[in-house]
Amino acid sequence: MKTNLIKTFALCAVLSLSSVVYAQSEKTINDWAVDDTVMIKPETKHYLTGEEPSTWVYPVKHTIQQVGGKRFPNGILLREIISWVGPDDIQYPDGTAPVKERAQGNQYRQYTFSDWHVGDTVMIKPETKHYLTGEEPSTWVYPVEHTIQQVGGKRFPEGILLHEIISWVGPNDIYPAGATKVQEQAQPQQETKSQEQQPEQETKPQEQQPEQQTQPEQQTQPEQETQPEVEPLKTDSDKYKQGEDQKNDFAVRTTRMSKHHRFSIGLRGGAASLMHHAEPMNNWKVGFDGLLDLQYAYYFGAKDGKKTNHGIITGLSVGYAQSPIRNGVDTTYTVSSNDGNGDVNIQYTIQADEVKETDRQIQIEIPLMYSLQTEKGFFLNVGPRFMMPVYKFYNQTISNNANTNINAYFEDLGVTVRNEDITGVLGQQDYNTKGQWAKGKMVLSVMLTAELGWEWQLNNGDAFGLGLYGNYAPYNSFKNTTNAKSLIDVTAPQGSTPAKVDILSATDTYADKMNYFDGGLKLVYHFQFPAK
Repeated sequence: MKTNLIKTFALCAVLSLSSVVYAQSEKTINDWAVDDTVMIKPETKHYLTGEEPSTWVYPVKHTIQQVGGKRFPNGILLREIISWVGPDDIQYPDGTAPVKERAQGNQYRQYTFSDWHVGDTVMIKPETKHYLTGEEPSTWVYPVEHTIQQVGGKRFPEGILLHEIISWVGPNDIYPAGATKVQEQAQPQQETKSQEQQPEQETKPQEQQPEQQTQPEQQTQPEQETQPEVEPLKTDSDKYKQGEDQKNDFAVRTTRMSKHHRFSIGLRGGAASLMHHAEPMNNWKVGFDGLLDLQYAYYFGAKDGKKTNHGIITGLSVGYAQSPIRNGVDTTYTVSSNDGNGDVNIQYTIQADEVKETDRQIQIEIPLMYSLQTEKGFFLNVGPRFMMPVYKFYNQTISNNANTNINAYFEDLGVTVRNEDITGVLGQQDYNTKGQWAKGKMVLSVMLTAELGWEWQLNNGDAFGLGLYGNYAPYNSFKNTTNAKSLIDVTAPQGSTPAKVDILSATDTYADKMNYFDGGLKLVYHFQFPAK
């Protein structure tokens, strides 16, 4: 009886001691991370589902596919065998257990508001599907490092503001950026050494038990252990691997709402007119224009909780514009000349029907505009634009030749002469003329500009825009103070020298001022870079 009692006490002592040792060595799921390379401890006799492991699984390396799940909240899912084990049933290939420093970098542990500080470098957890404002994150934000700009605010007292994307997340939606790197790089030499020590053990189970290796856990409810909840985590793991390769590219790109520089190249074209103000040609006509825009913009970044970004735009545009003027001409003017014996007063009557002139110009423009962007893609640019023609030329045609006359009335003699050498005669070449309008004059227009449209963010961080534009010049420096007011300029005869006929630009002759307008469609490609 005493012997049995002593054995009972001894057995209880051993069990108590073992339970204490086990409690001290037990690990939690926070000690492990997805993609860790581990091995099953030899003393592990059952999976969490209750089945016994095959003998070949012990000397083989396994990869952690999932940490915790609906069925086993404190379980570890191993990818190669699709089986759940406890956090204390596995170890590193060199036989070591996780260290506390590694546990701090695990993206699956729980974080609180007090864990974070301004300036921390973090990454967004794959399971985070919404910002605190309700929007869904773009796919590219997950594999990219972010910097904490603000901890807590009026709108989100326990929110975390990320600098690069100007978005609010919860304290448990992020994890330290160094966690994934530590997990991927941990124990590389030790794993290689383990592989060298047991090459036959890892390949031997494949030869001895091929059926068990390909279907090791068909007896352990494979449908439940491969539930859809596993698949998103596998996809997230792939995101991190791809994101690591893309990080350098994303590091120099930016979102629309952040502070950034922008270089743009665009094309625009549509209707245009020089808007001649002229008598008797008092109606202006519509032509067209086409320009190449090279622009630079700086955006200051969206403020706390805002969805708009503000910036300034400047640059240089080069293009072509034209517009016609068309009407009849019927004017009378007087020219006085000296024939050597005194003043001879000659009154000329000039008539020319259906005068068609098209003014053209190659112009440069310098904008200075305010720009507004919204998070969804809308943009609005407004402000002044300075335009100056660098080359001005025209084509002119007098089409109704039968009604074109030059009549001279010599007042002293009381004689009228029509279309004679002494009065001046239009030759055939005079009915179609070319030249430069406002030759030698600098013409400057100050225009009011408005552009609006939509932009689409591209995968490489750049943007493509499509919109409408309109310009109107309330000020134009072109002024014409000529007194001739005649398309056909006749110099009176001098002695034996016959009269001289010149065909002038209708713009130079009749237009006393101009304005300018254009409007149409704009296509633009933006190269975007973050502001340091």
